[in-house]
Amino acid sequence: QFEQIREARTNCEEEDSFKCCICSIEGDEFETLERDGFHKHQTMEHHMNDYFYYFQWVLSSLSADRSVLDTMILQNYPNQALEFMPILDSQVVKRGRPVAMRPKIKPALGADFSGF
Repeated sequence: QFEQIREARTNCEEEDSFKCCICSIEGDEFETLERDGFHKHQTMEHHMNDYFYYFQWVLSSLSADRSVLDTMILQNYPNQALEFMPILDSQVVKRGRPVAMRPKIKPALGADFSGF
């Protein structure tokens, strides 16, 4: 499973310069809203590491700790069903204004992503 995550990240890094890997919206759309908008979107709204940390937590969590969404994601993970992902969806684009600062998600205890 980590090989798949690494492969996905490599593919995303190649597209990183012109399209958001999470929502697939072209970077130009964010640049029309504000200067350096695409970079801000990728670092504040759809930060890749936040998704990696979250998936790692879902995969390693106890069933009692999971929400309904977490359980659905875990059940669909082997089929690579991505209905929960914000494909072509961004709050910034919907609102038509710059990205606001948001708190960063901390990695789960014991999670090691140094290989990414």
